[in-house]
Amino acid sequence: MHKYLIIIGLLLYPLLTHALIVVEAERYALLALMAFSVIGVVGHWLKKRTFSLQGVELYLLVLVIGSVNLTTHSAQALSAPFIVVHIMLGVFVLRSLTEGSVSIFERLLNCVHGNAIPDQVRGYARVFTRIWGWYFAGVATASLMLAVFAPLAWWSWFSNIGYFIFTPVIIIVMHVFQTRMFGRHGLAMSWKD
Repeated sequence: MHKYLIIIGLLLYPLLTHALIVVEAERYALLALMAFSVIGVVGHWLKKRTFSLQGVELYLLVLVIGSVNLTTHSAQALSAPFIVVHIMLGVFVLRSLTEGSVSIFERLLNCVHGNAIPDQVRGYARVFTRIWGWYFAGVATASLMLAVFAPLAWWSWFSNIGYFIFTPVIIIVMHVFQTRMFGRHGLAMSWKD
């Protein structure tokens, strides 16, 4: 059940938030954000079958910021989760590039094809990892800049609509490149598998 709540939230929340912002109902968008945070907390507790604050910090932070925003008639809480999550993703992905560690894409290739990956392919995997790390950092930076300096509707379009267009385009381009490059080594990852 927990995974279905997450999927519903991931699909509905951005569309609902953008629609509410476009019709200038930011207060309801904040309430929706807080409702999805409560669903996240409850879903986490149902999955763990224990009442613990571990793993729900971001949800609770959003609830606190959302509450403050509701009382001050501000809508900054709407951008906070998106920015924080993408900063965390960027840091996580880029940290995998530290010397002596295995990058995220190398790990993925190792899981799919075993450890018999040519050095040239390892190099490309590190490049892919770097691209995704900087993509996440760039998304967080652009979202922060839009949240601070642009109308809320611009931030919302970028974060709630455009992001879900840009990301699949990057995935498709990388898949085409990967199929051509890694296919020479018999390591192309097919979406059919």
